[in-house]
Order: sequence, then structure tokens, then C-alpha cells
Amino acid sequence: DVAGFPENEKVRHLRSVVATDRALAHELCREVDHLDKNLRQLQETDVKLEQLLSKDAQELQMLHAHKQALERDLEDEKQRLAQLREARNSANHESLALRRDRKHLIAELRFLRHMAEEEEGLILVLQNSNQYLEASRGTLETSSAALAKISAELQHQISTEKDQLQLDSQRCAELRTQLVQLQRAEPDASKAGLVA
Repeated sequence: DVAGFPENEKVRHLRSVVATDRALAHELCREVDHLDKNLRQLQETDVKLEQLLSKDAQELQMLHAHKQALERDLEDEKQRLAQLREARNSANHESLALRRDRKHLIAELRFLRHMAEEEEGLILVLQNSNQYLEASRGTLETSSAALAKISAELQHQISTEKDQLQLDSQRCAELRTQLVQLQRAEPDASKAGLVA
């Protein structure tokens, strides 16, 4: 309440109040700007956090998928390991059986060697046969070429003889025609002589 103050005091007091209000208003503006800046920073931080959370969620999904793939691979490897163990046990049993049947294996090996020697002999025979067949084929190809040449010559000769035979046939036909004409002409000549 400034009613009891003199006029100058009232003015000074009002100016002081205005200055204080301006200072408070300026301070409030500064605080509002600071709060607004903090709000924007918080919003940006929130967006970044959301991006990070989304990225983390994607990475988590990828890690989960990778974990499932590793679990599948692990299960496959376990199955393979079980199969290998089973195969090793089977091999051990077979090895024991083979050791027991050593004499049988030796006899089997001798038999196989004998068969291999016979097969080698058969291979040599087949190789010799192939060489003979190759030589025979070369001879046959040469003979075939000669025969083809002879056949072509004979075909040409036959064609020539056919043409000549056709000409001879035509000549014989002409001679027969002339002979018939002469035979017909002779009686007429005889009759003409008698009349004379």
C-alpha cells in the first residue's frame, strides 16, 4: 500500500516494483527458455532412446533367431555325434570280428589277388583283341573304299551297257521293220515279173 508515501516516494516505489517485475519476468523468461530447451533435449533423448530400444529389439530378435539356429546346429551336431559313436562302435565290433576271421581274410585276399591276376590277363587279351579289331577295321575301311570305287565303276559300266543295249534294241527294231518291208516287197516284185 503506497497511499501514505509522498508523490516522489510513490513514483520511486512504483519504479522499483516495475523493475522488480521486469527482472522477475526476465528471469521467468530465462527459466521458461531453459525449461523449453530441457524439454526439447528430453524429447530428442526420448526419440534417441526409442530408436535405441527399436534397434535393441531388432538385435534381440536377431540374437534370438541366431540362438535358435545355433540350437538347431547343436542338435544336428549331437545327432551326428551319436551317429559317429554308433558307427565307431559298429566299426569296433567289425574290427573284432575281422580279427577273429583273420585266416578267412587271408584266404579272401589270396582269392582276390588271383582274380586280379586273371583280370589282368583278360585285360591283356582284350587289348590284343582291340588292336586286332582296330587293324581289321582299317583293312575293312580300305576294302570298303576299294569296293565302293569298284561298285561305282560297275554302276557306270552297267549304265553305259544299258544305254548301248537300248540303242541296239532300237536298231534291231528298225532292222526288223526294214526286213518286214522287204519281205512284203518281194511278192509284189515277183508278181510284176510274171505279168511282164
